[in-house]
Amino acid sequence: MKKNILLFAFLFVVGSMFAQINFEHGTWAQVLEKSKKENKPIFVDAYTTWCGPCKAMARTTFKNDTVSKFYNEKFINYKIDAEKGEGVAFANKYEVNCYPNLLIIDSNGQLLHRAAGYLQTNEFITYGENGLSKDKNFNHFQSEFEKGGLKKENVLTYMELMRGACLNADSKVLDYLKTVPENELIDNINWNVFCAVVKDANSREANYFYLNYKTFEEKYSKETVRLKAIDLGMGNFQNYFTSKNPDFVAYEKEKSSYLTKKQPYCDEIVFFSDVKLFKKHKVLKYYDIVTLNWEKYLNTNHSTLNSFAWDFYEGATDKKHLQAAANMAAKACELNPNYAYYDTFAAVQYKLKNYAEAKKLVAKAIDFAKQEGLEATEYQETTDLVNKIDKELKK
Repeated sequence: MKKNILLFAFLFVVGSMFAQINFEHGTWAQVLEKSKKENKPIFVDAYTTWCGPCKAMARTTFKNDTVSKFYNEKFINYKIDAEKGEGVAFANKYEVNCYPNLLIIDSNGQLLHRAAGYLQTNEFITYGENGLSKDKNFNHFQSEFEKGGLKKENVLTYMELMRGACLNADSKVLDYLKTVPENELIDNINWNVFCAVVKDANSREANYFYLNYKTFEEKYSKETVRLKAIDLGMGNFQNYFTSKNPDFVAYEKEKSSYLTKKQPYCDEIVFFSDVKLFKKHKVLKYYDIVTLNWEKYLNTNHSTLNSFAWDFYEGATDKKHLQAAANMAAKACELNPNYAYYDTFAAVQYKLKNYAEAKKLVAKAIDFAKQEGLEATEYQETTDLVNKIDKELKK
């Protein structure tokens, strides 16, 4: 009896170790045919080879024993690389815009349910259950929303539904916003909608915002209003951002014209527009503009400071630019000390040939890496920097 219990326990453990969703390996047409024969819908994992969350789901969620049992019983399961072979046409047909893209499709190829992004075990089970329900699947809710029209009561839920599947709902949401009286744009729901979808700085909604931005600041935070004003203002220069060969002379003229409007935060908008355009096209003036203005416009955002510091480390050669990078990195570490930021700070000091200081910063970076539970391989480049610094110090 004891042997039987031990054998059962062993088999249970082994079974759990090898539990996984069984994915079909045929063509999409063959999967549809199998779906018809077995009268089961199809779960599709649309992935790419470079997608980290896709790999994470394959390693964890897909190998959970509860998940695998549920999906193997209820669905025909299929994986498709959205960038190769028939996956390209599949991605176009089903509007696959981000990864992992998780779809449930019937045997006729009709989409029933969808979501996007990494899902944990419980979330993935719920996703599958909703996909099997005619009253809870994506297709049902989308149809209900669009059939009845968007209203104040449902517009945010609709936006959440669409964005949860990486689908662009902006045009329908903008149509809703056009029906809203101007004096109701400041309402909490409409303000959230406005922030999410309005990009046209010359629109009715944007003009009302500019005329009443002080009122918006009083009701909401100054920072929220500032960020939306910058978002709108930069829209004036979108054609230059998207052009492969922008006319820089025309851009400078348009900037001057824009500044005469004296819209809120216009100087800051021009700064960020310059940075975006000059960085993209590798105009050296980019480094000067950031060096001169980072304390004015970037001084409170640790993530942005670290990004600029690293960008300068990779591309700048002038000592004054690298010193600005060191100052930005120092500020980022002050605001939010962590491994990544100290790693940037150390790299910049190394490039400045401040080797003794760089060595101190590398030690701090490694300490943070250990505190954050990183594997040694994940901070190997930082460890390698120690060896480079020691060589320089011995010279």
